[in-house]
Amino acid sequence: MDRGLDDMEIINRVVAGEKEKFSILIDRYAPLFFLYFRQRGVESTDTIHDLMQETFLKVFTSLPKFRPFGSFKAWLLTICRGTVSNYHSSRQKESGNRSNPLIEQYSAGFEKDVIQTAIVNKALSELSDIQRETVVMKYFWQLGCSEIADLLNLPLGTVKSHLFHARKRLWELLKEKDL
Repeated sequence: MDRGLDDMEIINRVVAGEKEKFSILIDRYAPLFFLYFRQRGVESTDTIHDLMQETFLKVFTSLPKFRPFGSFKAWLLTICRGTVSNYHSSRQKESGNRSNPLIEQYSAGFEKDVIQTAIVNKALSELSDIQRETVVMKYFWQLGCSEIADLLNLPLGTVKSHLFHARKRLWELLKEKDL
């Protein structure tokens, strides 16, 4: 029954002391977090789970500071972006190289939809960072262009241009693969 609560109702209850209600937010946003970290090049499922745990901890401790001036989903994405950025920075320092991590390769034994997902992930990895970021925000996080513009501190027209060119490039890449 509590699962039907909107995000603000849950936030207000958690802040008021009903800490167990936070699990609703975890259930609601864990799949998006997983996908976001995967799309940002985190290869290991265990690492993704660690990053998700770190992110949810940051969300939980910061929840009293959340002000509903923008969308909650956009606020969460800002925290995810910081978490994955810190992760990649620490990996680059450890490895001493600045190359982007590769998307995890799927074995031939997986079903066709998993292989198609890998192809889409590969195509996304061939976009520029800003194009990939706008595509993920728009189509995976379902944010509006104005929210994306605010998050990335870019003019609305620039966000729309990045989306246009990203979709065009993805179409070309996926057409080559007959998807």
